[in-house]
Amino acid sequence: MKSIAEIAEGLRSGRGFSIVPPGTAMSFFVPCMEDGRLTERAFIYPFTPGRTCGYRPFAWIVRSMEKEKLLAYQKCADRDFMEGGYDPEARVNYQISQSLTAGEYSEYCKKYARIYQEIKKYVFMEKLDGQKADLLRNYIDLMKIIVPAELMTYYEGLSPEFFSWIKRAAGQEGGELADLESSFQAKPRSWQIQVLGKEISMSLLIPYRKMGKMADRAFLYSCKENKNMQSPVQVLPYAWLEIDSETGKVSGFWQRDYRDFSESGQRETGCSIPSLTFEGREKEILNALGKIRECAFKESVTDEEKNSILLFKEIFYGMISTELLRYYQELSPEFFKWLNEAGGMMG
Repeated sequence: MKSIAEIAEGLRSGRGFSIVPPGTAMSFFVPCMEDGRLTERAFIYPFTPGRTCGYRPFAWIVRSMEKEKLLAYQKCADRDFMEGGYDPEARVNYQISQSLTAGEYSEYCKKYARIYQEIKKYVFMEKLDGQKADLLRNYIDLMKIIVPAELMTYYEGLSPEFFSWIKRAAGQEGGELADLESSFQAKPRSWQIQVLGKEISMSLLIPYRKMGKMADRAFLYSCKENKNMQSPVQVLPYAWLEIDSETGKVSGFWQRDYRDFSESGQRETGCSIPSLTFEGREKEILNALGKIRECAFKESVTDEEKNSILLFKEIFYGMISTELLRYYQELSPEFFKWLNEAGGMMG
């Protein structure tokens, strides 16, 4: 199991994490309607050049339709986009048509990207003119060329309503294919999530129990000096992370306006707090938290574990503001319930 210090240092030193690491590839995006909100989804899957067969997609992401802002990244093992549950051993043939040259495939992909940008302007509209219907049919034909047949099932799983709509809408009678602007260029995306940066900070990593396994959670917050007050700073948690305790890698990332860690569903404008630091006791609280993590959620604790719990509670509750405490408690309610009861437990 990775220690909290190792995980925190990894996030800080790398200043982020890549959701499309080496040895993987990301699918094309497809539109999705979620609670009346237009978004786009894509999945990430293992990919090795030259190999035609590999494991099924292992993660997926969601971004906003208009600004292409990343809203969520999650592992399929935690929450799959496919119905029927996640089978990590499922294999997929990634082979595309062998009759295509690399140049032809590249041109088809560029054409697909141009058409997709046009379709986004009227996606999910029920009444389409002939040009738009023709464009949808062309989109379907291109997908059959550039997307491996066995991978199409996963595209349809990303957004069943989109593919239901496009097949229905493309059935309308239409005229000639719409003229597309040849100047369109797809924006390059590295999809590197910046965890820390100017005016951005990360909370303490808090233990969390997920399906019987240990994980860690932290929220990210903007941090600005409050010019109307002498010392307090303005804080607003805007996103949160879930981290695999074994590997120390990020297993989930969500913007709070997409999926919140708070069950209250309240949206705040921020809160003013006296200080963000533990004023010289950072090392103490991190060491105590690391030891607590080893015994978290146990029904009984040893004397040594109890001492770590009491030290953590002394520093944490004594130095953190009431406003910021609420965010921590909402991040992992079960942990704080256990923590408040653990001080009186003995093995």
